[in-house]
Amino acid sequence: MLVEAENRFDALVVAGELAGSLDPSVAHAAFLALCQLRERKGWSQATFEVALAGASENEEQNAAVLTWDRTLLRARWVLPTRSGPELPVPRDLFAPLRVPPTPEASTLLRQALEHVAHRSAPAGAAERKRAITPSWGADRPGFLEVGSVQQLEHLMEQATAWPLDLPEHYLQVHWCCYGEYGEAGARETREAESAGRPRRHRSGRAVLYHGSYRWEAGQEPESAVMGSASLHRELWVLFAACPHRARLEAAWQMWLGSWSAKQEIGLAPLAQGLQELWSVLAAATL
Repeated sequence: MLVEAENRFDALVVAGELAGSLDPSVAHAAFLALCQLRERKGWSQATFEVALAGASENEEQNAAVLTWDRTLLRARWVLPTRSGPELPVPRDLFAPLRVPPTPEASTLLRQALEHVAHRSAPAGAAERKRAITPSWGADRPGFLEVGSVQQLEHLMEQATAWPLDLPEHYLQVHWCCYGEYGEAGARETREAESAGRPRRHRSGRAVLYHGSYRWEAGQEPESAVMGSASLHRELWVLFAACPHRARLEAAWQMWLGSWSAKQEIGLAPLAQGLQELWSVLAAATL
């Protein structure tokens, strides 16, 4: 019984690390979600344990335990665009701005989540909340630049904390990726998606990411329009030019895509993103 309890504790710690939080309730929910993944994949217990540790010879198994459905960590959601149990997930979520994942990106994401989880573990709930609460809030959007592993961890800490915040509220999330891919690429992407054909990749690179979070208290809203009393936070993310940019951004896209079952993730031209960003900056300086 003692060995079984120790194994259970170790599994919960690993699940919490993959969730980016060692809070017992979060770690338990992550473990249950990962067990569902194991059942869907038909893995043996040994295969599951090796994949959890990121030590499988099959890179798809290592990646699967990094991209599991993290929306299961929260019970209350408002779907952004339509009613139903979940949003349809495209075959290639970020195309044509997708950065292909690599084993190096998977390792980076795993390490970043582990560091975020353990850095917050010693503090109590109140201390942790104060530590991750930004200086910007509902009336002041946040801006983060990512050009190093440490900056990616800072982003992951914030991006992990917000979806878990205020669990008694209903949460609506929308992310948009702005990049250079051209109108022709966007049109072909839409046509391929509507026809059910695989998308053709065009060279493109996301430059900006914009996240919008809204929490609504009370009963579950009947529509996607949140009330005026909802709590609103925004975050702009820029991946700066650096030698490891592709690896950093691939890790970020892997994590962001794991929330796509309940969060809307859209694509838009870079010019639109810059126009919106300049409007936000102009309003912030007034």
